[in-house]
Amino acid sequence: MHNYFYIASDLAGLLTSYISDNNINHANSLLQRLKQDGADVPGARIIYADWCEYLVQLHEITGDDQLGIKLGLSVKPSHCGVLGYLSLNCEYLGEALLHFERYQSLLYDGGQGGAELNLDRMRFVWPYHEVTLGVALSNEVLVFGMASLVRKMLNRNDINPLATSFTHTAIADKASYQKIIGGGDILFNADSMYVDFSTEYLALPIVNSDPMLRTLLDQQAQAMLAVLPNNSDFEQLLKTKLLKILQEGEPTLERLALAMCTSSRTLHRRLAELGINFASLLRRTRTELAIQYLKEGALSYSEIAFLLGYSEQSAFSRAFKQWTGKTPRQFSAK
Repeated sequence: MHNYFYIASDLAGLLTSYISDNNINHANSLLQRLKQDGADVPGARIIYADWCEYLVQLHEITGDDQLGIKLGLSVKPSHCGVLGYLSLNCEYLGEALLHFERYQSLLYDGGQGGAELNLDRMRFVWPYHEVTLGVALSNEVLVFGMASLVRKMLNRNDINPLATSFTHTAIADKASYQKIIGGGDILFNADSMYVDFSTEYLALPIVNSDPMLRTLLDQQAQAMLAVLPNNSDFEQLLKTKLLKILQEGEPTLERLALAMCTSSRTLHRRLAELGINFASLLRRTRTELAIQYLKEGALSYSEIAFLLGYSEQSAFSRAFKQWTGKTPRQFSAK
């Protein structure tokens, strides 16, 4: 369930840089949300589903179907945090790619890819995940970002993947992808996502690498990996997203799934695996919030109704009496 993992805020910083560098108008709301979610805080972790939402919002603002490609090509080592700088200071490309495999959790802690070495190629492959537009854009940023960083590390623009595979349908015209990939094969709607580099590239030296700095960064990456928090608490994320959609109108499983960047079918299956019933979860969450709001006494009944996703105060009052046996007014008067 890759939607319940986190990414490093360094990667989210790619969006603010891209908006600024390209003078994109009408992006103030997105920039504000990035700031509120901690995208400008070094070392922070951001919910992957939110990252996907950022990408979709920027896609809507720009109307650019090549957004995933362009963002990927804009990736700099600084957008990858310590992992980016560590790769930049490795002695040769093969070493950098192996460090990427080892420490990729620092960048994204779910659905990790693995390296496979064959006779003529090193393949990075990621497992199939249910694809939404946000996930598809994120996958393009990953693959094209990886290709771009390899070229930057080697200071060679003629380095192209041998083959690339995506699990989604092409967003832009296929010629746009082929132009970036070069002469390599490219596949869409595949069972897994991968990118292949020729084994001939692995021994190529990285420009301006610093072995001493690499050792220090390697130690730092090990320390960061050791204390990486376990952010896969599905139920906590579920409640966080539920609180959000409660304030946006009548909450449904479909709207919750959309907020979590997945399908209602997948979310329903995940809830069933954990023995969670959506209706019960919604009722329990509303009850706990209503009691809290009423005890605090700072909100009117109509304001509480709105915060709990009710269009009318009367609907909230009837529901509250079903939950507690008392109306909100009777509860407040005790």
